[in-house]
Amino acid sequence: MRMTLHTDYALRMLIYLATRRDGACTVNDVAEAYGLSRNHLLKVAQTLRDLGLVETTRGRAGGIRLARAPREIGVGALVRATEEEFSLAECMQAGGAPAPSRPPAG
Repeated sequence: MRMTLHTDYALRMLIYLATRRDGACTVNDVAEAYGLSRNHLLKVAQTLRDLGLVETTRGRAGGIRLARAPREIGVGALVRATEEEFSLAECMQAGGAPAPSRPPAG
């Protein structure tokens, strides 16, 4: 299973925000930096806001910034929150093969 673009873009946005010395930027800044769709990134910013990872400010001087220190943001928690059906192993997927009870002979 591959990670969705939504999660990929969320990770990129958080990395971009974490590297900003002044802490604030716009969705357009992120879109231009990575060559990504502004419309998709607007949805990602909304998700990250809903998860409490970024703060958003509307208006002419508006933008986005991290709501927490970068060290307080767990990548695993982000992936679990943004992926609808993310399983690292087949046995964790719905209808997946059961996990082997012992390693294969070899």
